[in-house]
Amino acid sequence: MRTVEYLDALRKRLHLPSDYAVSKVLNCSRAAVSAYRHGERAFDDTTALRVADLLELPPARVLADMAAERAKDAKVRAVWQRIASSAAAVVLGLVVGQFAGPAPASASTGAASAQSADSGLCIM
Repeated sequence: MRTVEYLDALRKRLHLPSDYAVSKVLNCSRAAVSAYRHGERAFDDTTALRVADLLELPPARVLADMAAERAKDAKVRAVWQRIASSAAAVVLGLVVGQFAGPAPASASTGAASAQSADSGLCIM
């Protein structure tokens, strides 16, 4: 995501009526938010961390997006964009993993079960 997309996401998520309100939430000047909005600047690292916290996003994702936006060289930008995508993919994997849950357990029917039945010990 680009800086302006993060600004829009903040306004929507926090129900902020203006960029002035965004500036108050980010603890920066209205002029700084205007520069972000017009593509003149990307968030500094401290602001990027604040944005990640407010939007409940992985900090690595927002930091990498900002580094990609600031990059002058196309190859460097591409590396930062891959890092940002990887950070997003890791979070997606964790979220999906929470819903997948463990596989159901099944009882063993092998020789160990037969032996344990004789000794009074059950293995599950």
